Amino acid sequence: MTHTPNQESFMRSRLGGIVAVAALALAACGSTQEEGRATIRFATPSFSDGAAIPVTYTCDGENKNPGISWANVPEGAKSLVVLMEDRDADNFPHWVVYNLPPTVTGIAEGGAPEGGNVGLNGFNKPGYGGPCPPSGRHRYFFSVFALDTVLALPDGATRDQVRAAMKGHVMSRGTFMGSYQKGGA
Repeated sequence: MTHTPNQESFMRSRLGGIVAVAALALAACGSTQEEGRATIRFATPSFSDGAAIPVTYTCDGENKNPGISWANVPEGAKSLVVLMEDRDADNFPHWVVYNLPPTVTGIAEGGAPEGGNVGLNGFNKPGYGGPCPPSGRHRYFFSVFALDTVLALPDGATRDQVRAAMKGHVMSRGTFMGSYQKGGA
């Protein structure tokens, strides 16, 4: 069967569109596997998702971590990771906690995690380092990840070391966001 040049052009463009859609679908599947599905319910009683972070939890206040809690960790999880990152400052890490037992359901306000390891924040100190943006309002993302492994990292690992070690092991995740502008909520 012979086709006119217009028919051949039409078929090539349709095939190209199908290939592009398939490539996008495969890329989306890859990123979902990398970060896990968002099935963990994660929150803080200190502020609503998307709201301003109270001064108490920042460098302008007591610089203590808000209480956080989560639920719906998938069965078979071996450990949890908690990260707090400033997305408006190149994902600057403010809190790195890893190898939490999957039975832990939160971290108390101003408290240390039960079990697990405490990593170095972007200030090169262990534990929580509250929001302290140099200018403007920044967005801080709190995330919890359920992993199918325990990370082979010692205390004091950096966020980049934790992220590299958890690659390919994320079963599920949960995220919430708060914002802060220095000098006030």
